[in-house]
Amino acid sequence: TGPDATLVTGAPDQGNGHGQGHGHGRLGILSHRAWMNNHGNVRVALRCTGGAKCSGTLRIQARGRTLGKAHFALLAGQARKVSVHISRRGQRLVRTSHGLRVKVRAGGSSRTLVLRVSH
Repeated sequence: TGPDATLVTGAPDQGNGHGQGHGHGRLGILSHRAWMNNHGNVRVALRCTGGAKCSGTLRIQARGRTLGKAHFALLAGQARKVSVHISRRGQRLVRTSHGLRVKVRAGGSSRTLVLRVSH
């Protein structure tokens, strides 16, 4: 209350878009293995824990390149499978390797999985 007072309005801080918003929302990658279907899609299970929503980009990487990515948004406490489309070059790599080790990254979390072709 004076000439130097600061008025703050609006919503509380919603975080940095990487699963770590206000209230310590944390993103976990639940999948331990992954399969690519005939259309080149892979589903990865994620869970947002804590008191804030989690959002960002899920990336699947192998051999120094990104094979696919997808945006996601989860509410606090929500678990969901996010579908990621793998590029044509990435699909060929998965099919010829018969089990490709990939790094899944989302919201500051990462996990190494073996990606296989589903039958």
